[in-house]
Amino acid sequence: MLCGFALGWVALAALSTRYTDRPQRWAAAPALFLGVSGLLLIGFGPAANPVLNWLWPPAALALAIWMSVRAHRDPLGRGRRWLLYPVIALPALASVSGGYETARAAADARAHPMPGQRIDVGGHRLHLHCTGSGAPTVVFEPGAGNAAASSAGSPPTGSPPRPATRSAPGPCADPVR
Repeated sequence: MLCGFALGWVALAALSTRYTDRPQRWAAAPALFLGVSGLLLIGFGPAANPVLNWLWPPAALALAIWMSVRAHRDPLGRGRRWLLYPVIALPALASVSGGYETARAAADARAHPMPGQRIDVGGHRLHLHCTGSGAPTVVFEPGAGNAAASSAGSPPTGSPPRPATRSAPGPCADPVR
């Protein structure tokens, strides 16, 4: 989607240069910003999200301010300004709200850490929270897009708990790191 928006800004810069007497060459800057962001997300995938979540809000706000200054310098008619400034205000609003959300998510993660620990299972980092003891081991895995917390208050169903019959430690006693 970001690459598509980048193409839109490239089209604005190219078409205004070719077909109008007031070229909007400054539109290449948002095209470059959105294109690079989209390519980073495609190239690095979700692993780039923690870094990009902190980088894109100030960069988008700086870009919106720069676009507004550039648009104000160009001699636009009143009608054109009414069309262009709302388009410039959208990245500014998105950057402020995205920055606020990133900061609040980081503060919430520090204030309320997840219980349990992360373990390595075949190269994948999984979060494991163990409670209770005995056998058999019961694993609750939420489905349908629910979070694990949605099943936290659910008591296990089925037969009553039995005492442990083997003494081998499970993954909670000896996590693989």
